[in-house]
Amino acid sequence: MKSTIVWPDALVDKGKEAKARVDQGDKSLEKDENLYRSAGVILMEAKEIVKKTKGATWPGFLLHNCNISRSRADDFVRLANGETTLEELRAKTAARRETYNQKKYGGGTCRPDGKSSEKPKQKQEPVQTAEPEPPFEDIVEEARETLSEHDRLLGELIAQLRTYTTEQLKHAKVALTHV
Repeated sequence: MKSTIVWPDALVDKGKEAKARVDQGDKSLEKDENLYRSAGVILMEAKEIVKKTKGATWPGFLLHNCNISRSRADDFVRLANGETTLEELRAKTAARRETYNQKKYGGGTCRPDGKSSEKPKQKQEPVQTAEPEPPFEDIVEEARETLSEHDRLLGELIAQLRTYTTEQLKHAKVALTHV
């Protein structure tokens, strides 16, 4: 019968933080290298704690606390150590994907269902002829009106918040963090 590991809080926190950085990097348009590097640093620290935790394994930690594959975690660690670059990782992934497609689908980048296995390129917006810009004074006046409306709404919001009890404010904070 397998024993269940009780992961130390510091390790659980590192797992959550690493996963959050990876998710942020994945969601950013640029696939932010700095987020991936910081995830690698956190994973290196976690790996040291795992080594000192009785019954803990690196793959087990990754599975239960980060939901990141071992190879991807190792890529982030290599990135953080400066052993590779994000471009090299992308090239390696593309080559691995191409090899997989050749073995599985008999070559090329199309699967049997006709869909491409390559990531779609970003669509470029069609170039539209812009209307002539309004005079500078009109832009400044519009900005002033917008700021004035913003200030008015902010004042109303602050006045309303001042009527809330501490408990209501705590509840509002929790609700806003889940938006």
